[in-house]
Amino acid sequence: GNSIIHFNLATVYMHMKQYEEAAQAFQNAVELNPQWALAHKRLGALYLNYLDRREEGINHLKKALELDPRMKDAARVRKVIDAVP
Repeated sequence: GNSIIHFNLATVYMHMKQYEEAAQAFQNAVELNPQWALAHKRLGALYLNYLDRREEGINHLKKALELDPRMKDAARVRKVIDAVP
């Protein structure tokens, strides 16, 4: 499978508000390409904001920062991680 196809599919599902399907597609993307920081970030945000899966969300956000500490909006991602109880 191609991680980019899964990532793009997840983005389409997000626009359609099909969050479970989006999460599965993002999960497929990070399984196929575990070093893809943006996919981890998007999956983490989805878990936190739409699916109430806090622990998994934080883990993916942390992984995204570990892979790409200078990613766009890294400071905001760190604030989100610090703010979650």
